Amino acid sequence: MNDPQSPEPFEDGFSRRTVWGALFVAAVMTPGSLYLGLVAGQTLGAAAEWVTLILFTEVARRSLVRLKRQEVFILFYVASAL
Repeated sequence: MNDPQSPEPFEDGFSRRTVWGALFVAAVMTPGSLYLGLVAGQTLGAAAEWVTLILFTEVARRSLVRLKRQEVFILFYVASAL
C-alpha cells in the first residue's frame, strides 16, 4: 500500500537565509512598527509578515536560489513576532 501522504524526511529550516531574514526584521520592520505605533497608533500587523516573505522569496528567485518550505515557515514565524 502506497500512502499518498507519507512523511517527508526531516530538513532543517534554520540557515543563513533565515538569519538574514531575522536581521532584516530586527533592523527594518521592528523600527518601522515602533514608529508607526508611536505616530499613528497602528501596528504593521500582518503586513510585516507578508512583506518579509515576498521580499525574501523574490530576492531568492532572482538569485536562482530556492527557499525550502521550512525556511519560509521560519521567516514567517520570525516576522509574525511583531
